[in-house]
Amino acid sequence: MGYEENGRLVPFSFPVHSFIGGNGMWQEILSALITAVGSALVGFLIFGIKKFTTWLSTKTSDAKLKAILSGASSVTEMVVEEVYQTYVESLKGKNAFDKEAQEKALVMAKEKVMTLLSTDVKDFLKSTYGDLETWVVSKIEATIYERKNQGSTE
Repeated sequence: MGYEENGRLVPFSFPVHSFIGGNGMWQEILSALITAVGSALVGFLIFGIKKFTTWLSTKTSDAKLKAILSGASSVTEMVVEEVYQTYVESLKGKNAFDKEAQEKALVMAKEKVMTLLSTDVKDFLKSTYGDLETWVVSKIEATIYERKNQGSTE
């Protein structure tokens, strides 16, 4: 197949370099690939945290400890919703929810969770997970990930 040019049959050709767009396009493809792989890794990390929390919950025979873990998770989820509704939504409406605003939202949520958790809950989380702040940040990020995938939070 082709077309006729000056009495000759010229086959159709597809200039690959114009389709790919040169080096800039490869950089965009590589960037998109890295973003996709990074997102997948974060998803697996959050999945692992949830599975570990579930496993730990089933292995904890004491109802009080289960209640502590469940309560800490509920407080964190409530705070994430609150920060989203009072801070994030207004910025997203103005297209002002950038990296700096994301970091501020995380700090706001982390500080609020740390304030709301009782000393008993903090002590339990420290003894179970080692670092309380790491657990709180991981739980906040896992909650945000869940909300995004459920469609309730952008």
